[in-house]
Amino acid sequence: MIGVLGASGTISSLLVSKLSGQEHATRALVHHSKAATQLALPHVEVQIGDYTNDLEVQNHIIDLAKDASVNGITQLSAWTAAEDSPLLLSRQHHAIEVYLAASGIPYTILEPHTFMQTTSMAFAEEIGRNSTMTSSVTSEAGIFMLDVRDVVEVAAAVVAHAQHRGETLVIHGPEPLSYADCARLISRHLGREIRYHLVSYSEAKERFMKAGMGEFLADTLTTLSQMYNSCRYEPALNTVVEEWTGHPPRTYQDFLEECPDTSQ
Repeated sequence: MIGVLGASGTISSLLVSKLSGQEHATRALVHHSKAATQLALPHVEVQIGDYTNDLEVQNHIIDLAKDASVNGITQLSAWTAAEDSPLLLSRQHHAIEVYLAASGIPYTILEPHTFMQTTSMAFAEEIGRNSTMTSSVTSEAGIFMLDVRDVVEVAAAVVAHAQHRGETLVIHGPEPLSYADCARLISRHLGREIRYHLVSYSEAKERFMKAGMGEFLADTLTTLSQMYNSCRYEPALNTVVEEWTGHPPRTYQDFLEECPDTSQ
């Protein structure tokens, strides 16, 4: 039995669907009944539960897993996970990684880089409205973004393989792309010019707040822009995607052609 926590999330829901298609017995924990209905799939048992303090709950789950002598844990973390990260969420990810490693449970930690799909969420409305993309990330800052589908395929292969070796797998895309690069690729894809506008961190935060984000999330996204611009957090390049999926990472052009909701 494979257990998936937070199974209604972007990666987890796709992972549950893939495991179902591969006929793996899967138990999915979700927050509410609507998500339970969406994950009513063959070979999937859905349970409804709630956990609000991520660090506390995940560490408690590790304790319970140890008591139950589970065969292994695959932990979805983040490429920014570090004890001294400017991001609180990244420091929490790091703390969970450390706690898992000290538990004695066989484990694999997945640290995916930025998702290509976030460019759709961040810019699609603006692209549709006035053919622009606005951010505080400079045109020189290359981001090794990757397609969520590649993360799902790696995760599915890891949990199905079930032979954890205490590894941390950093998952990244095929090349560093700036948001200005993305604008050029989207322009070619849509057949019209998409202009990229650079703004200050304070203006970017103000835009996030006006879009309805709380201050914590607005600060988080602004700090992430600063991390991109520093170029200090680039991953050590590897072949994780190809080794675990049998194909190279999808390109941004692949993403644009295969994901119809990218932009209008």
